[in-house]
Amino acid sequence: MEPLQRPATTELPEKMLSGDAWADVVYRGEDPSRARANVVRFAPGARTTWHSHGLGQRAARTPRPAGSADRAVLRQ
Repeated sequence: MEPLQRPATTELPEKMLSGDAWADVVYRGEDPSRARANVVRFAPGARTTWHSHGLGQRAARTPRPAGSADRAVLRQ
């Protein structure tokens, strides 16, 4: 495993959520792997909409400082 050059933070598309959210790529597997790890930050009140991940997904909510947006680490 090699560290990634940190790509720019991306804003997530409206079709996947209600409100604003941003993602940072932490890990991206090389072919044939499709593994990926992202840190996702949600604006206060933002929620994901119902959607599916064809190969599955694992999500973990991490602690947050008081007053900050929700944070989750998502792995596909």
